[in-house]
Amino acid sequence: AVYIKEYAAALIEEAQKLGHYCYVPTSNDQKSNNVAAQGKVKSFCHSYPISPLLQLHGENKLNHGWITEVNGESYLLPAECKFFCYNVKEIEYKLDLLAHPYDLILLDTPWWNKYIRRKKAKCMGAGYQMMYNKDLANIPVATLTEPGSLVAVWCTNSISHLSCLQNEPFPAWGMKYVGQWFWLKVTHGGEPVCELSEPPGKQPFERIVFGYKKAENRKQPLPEPDKVIISVPSAVHSHKPPLS
Repeated sequence: AVYIKEYAAALIEEAQKLGHYCYVPTSNDQKSNNVAAQGKVKSFCHSYPISPLLQLHGENKLNHGWITEVNGESYLLPAECKFFCYNVKEIEYKLDLLAHPYDLILLDTPWWNKYIRRKKAKCMGAGYQMMYNKDLANIPVATLTEPGSLVAVWCTNSISHLSCLQNEPFPAWGMKYVGQWFWLKVTHGGEPVCELSEPPGKQPFERIVFGYKKAENRKQPLPEPDKVIISVPSAVHSHKPPLS
């Protein structure tokens, strides 16, 4: 935590020289605690009824985004993309639909989480389906990758989740642990959204853990470990920043 704090402070200082993260919050900002954005998210989430997962796949071959309609709902497809919309537990039965192997797979895992479990118990629309650690290891990442491929996994700060990832899914996928990055969530003024604390206390950062399938001749360098990235988080729970 000390390393992250020091690294981020230097990063914020450089960003502020370029005119970023310079906002000075008012007393009203601190009292409202971003209530307007939270209200918008809550309203949006409750405006869509819970429905079964769409079972479909397709692609957009165009070099620009495309809006298409499925079952009366509009969807924006990014340029030159293919998509696969099924329960990930069924992916091994749909491999013929995927243009694998891939040189990079990014997973935002719905880790088993007491907070989300409580939200689901209170309001079904507020949570999401979670995965047990053994389910993660069963995803056929080994089949979807090749020597030299990278896998990047968003992970919580839970010691059990971090240990599990390195000792169960990575070996099952044929991946060797490379290192991890830290995403520090900050305000528009560049301050962490909460205090850094000793484990198992709440932290203002999440982790991206990298694994690598060994290859004799890899053209691209492996990710440099222990990097820190900073951004203002979305008001949408668990919404991650782009890494491209």
